[in-house]
Amino acid sequence: MYDFFIIFLLGEGSQEMTDSNSTKHTPAEDGLPVSQTPIYAFVCSFLFAPLALYFGHSALSEMKKGSISSSNKGWAQAALIIAYSFLALGLAALVYLILAYVTILGLLQLIPR
Repeated sequence: MYDFFIIFLLGEGSQEMTDSNSTKHTPAEDGLPVSQTPIYAFVCSFLFAPLALYFGHSALSEMKKGSISSSNKGWAQAALIIAYSFLALGLAALVYLILAYVTILGLLQLIPR
């Protein structure tokens, strides 16, 4: 399911990790499979925040269900923090640009013609 996004973001060299003949998970100390999804979320948090939010929340959800190991929980949490921070900064920048545009338009109205 994530193969397309991972290959797209990391390039063709990542196909060894997502080969359909092998499993993507290795057993952890607690016996549950280890997922690479939190690491993908961390990488995506710098490139495309909405995709990082999807990967991060899905990884944390799977960890909560107990279907994957929580050994990479820190990666998922860091990805969510970074992605939400970038989204907040982007939203603040958008609001600032809209206010600046409206202010400039208002000042232009005061100039006599």
